[in-house]
Amino acid sequence: MHAKPRRVVDLRTRCPSGLAKTRSLGDIRCYGQAPGGTVPKGSRSPSGGLPLEPLGQEPRFGSISGKPSIATGAKEAQTSQAADARSRPSKGPSPASEGSMARNLAGSSRSSLAEHWARLRQQTRDDALEQSIQRRQEKGCWRLAAGEGLDWQHIRNEFYGAVPESFGQVTLDDCIDAFLASRRGLRLLDLGCGVGALLARLRRDLGEEMDWSSSFGVTSVHNFDISMFTPPAGFPDFFDTQLLRFNLDFLAEHAQTDLASKRFDVITSHYCWCHLQDPLGALICAFGLLSAGGVLIFIEPLHVPSHSLPYTEHRLYHWDDGMTGPLFMRRLLQHWQQEVAVFSVVETGAGERKHVLALRKHAEHQQLSLPASVRPGASSWTLPCVREERLGRGDLEPFVTPSARSFAEWLQKAKSQRCSHGLA
Repeated sequence: MHAKPRRVVDLRTRCPSGLAKTRSLGDIRCYGQAPGGTVPKGSRSPSGGLPLEPLGQEPRFGSISGKPSIATGAKEAQTSQAADARSRPSKGPSPASEGSMARNLAGSSRSSLAEHWARLRQQTRDDALEQSIQRRQEKGCWRLAAGEGLDWQHIRNEFYGAVPESFGQVTLDDCIDAFLASRRGLRLLDLGCGVGALLARLRRDLGEEMDWSSSFGVTSVHNFDISMFTPPAGFPDFFDTQLLRFNLDFLAEHAQTDLASKRFDVITSHYCWCHLQDPLGALICAFGLLSAGGVLIFIEPLHVPSHSLPYTEHRLYHWDDGMTGPLFMRRLLQHWQQEVAVFSVVETGAGERKHVLALRKHAEHQQLSLPASVRPGASSWTLPCVREERLGRGDLEPFVTPSARSFAEWLQKAKSQRCSHGLA
């Protein structure tokens, strides 16, 4: 499977050369920087991270700092808005009534997502996996702290991207720029955001061009480690207000609580889905949180020995249409292209290879479905046979619809593409 075993490791053997070599994040003072103490503009290297400082008097994260939660803040805002509305003379539909209509619509959307997931979860989770997810939740195994296998490069990564052959560089920034070219107020959700470095960079670089009341990150990194990072200048409570902590295998449940009434223009994740117990199910739920016209962009590693992606892990899912076999990514993409715009490419070459999956939602009511033949549980095929079959079928060949020569071109074409949901 993709998930790394939970174990204590010597972090001195995992630090990039630019970091102070230490066993604890608490001993780190700052990241390695380019000569002159600056990070090259546009650098895609994760080594250009946020500055760190020693732990202060109290952590600046979540409930530990005693700050109000997002849900509490939303309730207070709604109360204030209602009071303002009552003090104004009536002139057509009031903002309060419009807000009520919007909340009713959002409630209906949340309900449809929950119902949709209830129908599909049996295709991605058998009883054994469901019990494993529950045990992991109860034991808190999804929470990570320094010394417990944290991936230093990925939990502090500010730039999400890959360089697939023939498509040039594909980055999350391309997606953000495409949205901001037409309007302000981008709403972004970073699933598996690590220490929130990406969000902090966007706060610093884009400021009020984003809607920070509806932009969040979800993390499993321990509060203590996050509290040592310096928040963006002028926003001391940034990590309190923008980061949420929960197990992403329970994303559907949290869509009705922590993310209640929220929909997002961009949902992203980088090297997180490979650690989940049910990555395909979580992908289905994440797509349901997109707004109309929203784009989901996930970047995950390819498991080279089996040519599996998290969504097609041969020990989690299989295909059963009379003959049982491994789940192929191409079959999923061929099914999804009838519903959404699809961009799926993988890096070539030796060593670590990244896969980019981008899906664009055409309409608010759309949900991502699964082929009827998808089943939970491992296939009976051996790993070498799975790899050989996937290579023979060209399972990881580029799959881009509408056709495009670059990610930026795909974003533009997908925006103008008419919904083909239900058409073969």
